Amino acid sequence: LYTAPEIQEFGETLKAVKKIVKKTYGYMNNHADAKAVANAIELKHFLKEPVPEALNPEMLTRYPELKAIVGVPGRQEVAGGVRKS
Repeated sequence: LYTAPEIQEFGETLKAVKKIVKKTYGYMNNHADAKAVANAIELKHFLKEPVPEALNPEMLTRYPELKAIVGVPGRQEVAGGVRKS
């Protein structure tokens, strides 16, 4: 798994490239533990690109840092807090 500073570095590079080309792509090498998926979500979040609204609970158990980025299944965001649905 890449660290937050590494993700930020990749993100800054992609931001710079986006200024000079029409379309950019970022590729993550997949891993049996879905590390590429977790890193891609973090990178998209850094770039302010849409991320999944919810993830499989196993992903959130394995990568709890994603809870700050995506929704938690069974919970619904409301103004002023979180309401269980």
